[in-house]
Amino acid sequence: MSLALAAGTLGYSADPVCSDLLVRKMHGVVSAGQFNDFRGIGEYQLVLGETFTAHLARLVRGNRWLDVGAGHARAQKEYLLGKRGFFDWIFKGRADVVAVAAKVAKPTRYSKMVDTAVEGSRKFLGLFGRYVEDIPDQELGRADVITDVFGAISYSERVDAVLNKYLRVLNAGGSIYIHTSPEHTKIIRKDGTQVTLVQWLDSVDGLAVKVEAMSIVVTPTRVGVVVPTLKLVGGKADVPPERVFQEV
Repeated sequence: MSLALAAGTLGYSADPVCSDLLVRKMHGVVSAGQFNDFRGIGEYQLVLGETFTAHLARLVRGNRWLDVGAGHARAQKEYLLGKRGFFDWIFKGRADVVAVAAKVAKPTRYSKMVDTAVEGSRKFLGLFGRYVEDIPDQELGRADVITDVFGAISYSERVDAVLNKYLRVLNAGGSIYIHTSPEHTKIIRKDGTQVTLVQWLDSVDGLAVKVEAMSIVVTPTRVGVVVPTLKLVGGKADVPPERVFQEV
């Protein structure tokens, strides 16, 4: 399948100028906040599955949970507030959490209540109004669990940079849990074949990939795994966007 045809199947040209326009439109969607930015810990458990829930429950003091695309960071704050007051039904979170969101979410009555409860906590770090690709690894810090629920993996034009950042900061024994629309991301390999995000990840040497519940679980099997470089060649700005990448 030709590059132009593959990109065209999603309704967008492979022309670089058009790709630049797509990026601007995608950023516009993020800026407009046309998506759910208020997911709680219960929804994370539902879409990411039992493996994620068990992994989160095993975390201890000194471990860290990094979430990208956190919105209000409701899930992370509920995790920290577990077994306390109005979150009595959630297990007590022991690890530190880092929440990253490209847009600063508008406060709601409920979010203000949760924010007040975690205010001043040294266990919570919020990095809001920033793209994870642009945050230095040192500032993000190391992580034992990384989650991306319709986060950068779904919205970034630099999905390879996002994945490589996750792999660099992930501690040995850690996993990345992704919830996305797999059919919205296509990758054209160097040999011209087109594959889905799951198929592409599964082909990367050093990654163990499985699909569970509504999630993609990615676990490095060795140190220093790097995914191939990708270039955005087409797609359609949507919620989430449809994107076609090409290996370079």
